[in-house]
Amino acid sequence: MKVNRAELVEGCVLAADVYSKAAVPLMKKKTVLTDWHLEVLNAFLIDSVDIEPVLDNGEPFKRRPDRTQSPESGVVEDPLLESFLDAVQKFKGYFQDWQQGKPVDIFSAFNMITQLVHPFLERPDALFGLYRFSKPSGYLYDHSVSVGLISAYLAHKMKHPKRQILEIGLAGLLADCGMAKLPPRLYEKRDVLTHLERRQIEKHTIYGYQMLKDHSAAKEGVLLAVLQHHEREDGSGYPLRLSRENIHPYAKIVAVADTFHALICERPYRKKHSPFSALDLLRHDHFGQLDHKVLSLLADEVANRSVGKKVLLSNDTVGEIVFIYANAPTRPLIRLDDGETFSLLDHRDVYIEEVLP
Repeated sequence: MKVNRAELVEGCVLAADVYSKAAVPLMKKKTVLTDWHLEVLNAFLIDSVDIEPVLDNGEPFKRRPDRTQSPESGVVEDPLLESFLDAVQKFKGYFQDWQQGKPVDIFSAFNMITQLVHPFLERPDALFGLYRFSKPSGYLYDHSVSVGLISAYLAHKMKHPKRQILEIGLAGLLADCGMAKLPPRLYEKRDVLTHLERRQIEKHTIYGYQMLKDHSAAKEGVLLAVLQHHEREDGSGYPLRLSRENIHPYAKIVAVADTFHALICERPYRKKHSPFSALDLLRHDHFGQLDHKVLSLLADEVANRSVGKKVLLSNDTVGEIVFIYANAPTRPLIRLDDGETFSLLDHRDVYIEEVLP
């Protein structure tokens, strides 16, 4: 019988070999699934498998309720994550109002992010796992809420005062509000944007600034972060091609949060990166574009909170992060499932494909 991955339970017995991309089976027929097998199936994005109708212990198989955690389903078991999904839906309502020409209610947006920030500051592991909720169809909404929370967390770790932490969180939340003034076909496009379409998308920072600038509650830092979060330290960003000294500190924090979260989420036109490979990309391919201190802080936070977690490597092996190198936090030491240790610092051609749940 064919069963979706999310409905499997420990003790299921495979009725057929399971294949990924390789010619050899990922798992063989008659394998009794353990929690580890379920993690591997998840890591390799195996949608469904054939199993026997009876578990290994002789009891009949009963499907586990499909608790695919996504903004669309809203089915989660953690109240904190439920509050995140509720905020995503609330933000979607805000965005639809803006599309109809209604003004931004900064007070409501500030209240929403304020209620979320403190609980997630207390549980950063949950914060840095929010990307698992992102789906291409609702990307803009969960991206905005996630960027707000990540921005606030970075501000907190940088020891900003509480009021500034909340303002920076608000700036991250509203960074893409100007998208509401663009045709949906642009930000919902399933292919890579053309040069002309990209130029149109770039106008969202100006539109966002215009939507907020006349609001009495709009602080200067929030306004400038919305306008400047795509500016880059080397002057290569937009809309004004500002360089390092002319970019507001709030904007520098939101820029890192925005770019990082965009890379670790699946998009219709490209595969998602793991948090580690995304940070590697930002530190090397985008060298000199993002604030070094903010980016280094993010890399340290992601890496240090991943010690003890299972990871899937790009060479199709699975292991556990056991040590983080201070000078190379994105290239940790891995203990493979066969007991051997494997240093990514010594194997630059291998990277972390996915951090397993």
